[in-house]
Formats: sequence, structure tokens, C-alpha cells
Amino acid sequence: MLPLLALFGICALLNTVPSLVATTAVVTLFAFRDDVGAVEAVVVGVAGAVLGRVLFALAVRHGAERFLRGRLRRNIDFLRDYVGRKRHATRFLALLAMMPVNPALAIFATAGALRLRLTPIVAGYALGRAVVYGWAVWSAGIAIDSLERVLRENASPWTFAGGIALALVPLIIAAQVDWQTLIEQRRVRLLPRHQA
Repeated sequence: MLPLLALFGICALLNTVPSLVATTAVVTLFAFRDDVGAVEAVVVGVAGAVLGRVLFALAVRHGAERFLRGRLRRNIDFLRDYVGRKRHATRFLALLAMMPVNPALAIFATAGALRLRLTPIVAGYALGRAVVYGWAVWSAGIAIDSLERVLRENASPWTFAGGIALALVPLIIAAQVDWQTLIEQRRVRLLPRHQA
């Protein structure tokens, strides 16, 4: 039971903060422990990943409300109103979240900042993660010895720190785009720096 709780916590944490550590790798490693089965690892890994992404989306949602001011706040408000008029925005993000390779951080940051309904997005993400984790555990069963050695030899704190920094770059860039100009005039423009 303790290994499953640890797996749940690790998966939740890895999906709450930007990270390049693949939750799939963690689930796969746990699946081949003597005290954790493959099915249990996949189910618990999916549950932890989903909880982590929901917590991330809620943190962005509440952080956007509290900390964004001036031009950035007006930019997010414009996007929220624009997406609110589009009937398929949540459905599109849910389908995107279901894909095996997806920009989950951006999907959940967008859903949180724009206050979109999380339920369909979470359902799509959970289904996609179940397929990905299941496939990874199954295929890793074929080559467990070499996979474990590679993962152990390549994990370092610098990889984690670099992954977090790299994951934040697209969010920082997207926050600087003047979305109203992009959508209405179809031209890319960054927000002015000195506008309040």
C-alpha cells in the first residue's frame, strides 16, 4: 500500500509543477516492483497525474485572478471573453489532452486561466494517460533490465531544474502576446512593456 501511495504522490507532484520528468517513466518503474502490479501502477499513476493537472489548473486559475494586473490582465480577460464565445474550445482541449503526446502543461494552464470547464478536459487527459501508461508498462515489460538501468543513470537534479525552466518558456512567451491584435487583426504583436 505504501508504494502505491508514494506513486500517487510522485505522479501528482510531477503533474502539479512544470517538469521534464516523464510520469510515464515513474509509473513504469513502479509497475515492475514486487509489491506493485502493472494494472495498479497504471490506475494509481493516472489518478495521481489527473489530480496534479487539476491542482495546476486551479492554481493558474486563482493565480491569474490574484496576481495579473494591467496589460496582462486585460489580455487574459480578452482571451477569456473570446474563448467564451467559442462553443468548442473546451471540447478541443479535451481531445487534445487525450492525445498520447500533448502539451498538457499548456492545456491545463489555458483551461485554468480562461476558467474553462475542467471535467471534459480531465476525462480526456485521464483516458489518454491510461493508454500511454498501459502501453509503456507493456512495452517496458519486454526490456525491463535495460530501461531501469538507463533511467537510473540519466536522472539528476540538473535535469529536473532544466526541465522546469524549459517548460516555463512557452508560458512566458504566450503571456506576452497581444491576443486581441492576433485574433482581430491576424498579426502577431507583443504587449507593450510600459503600459499599465
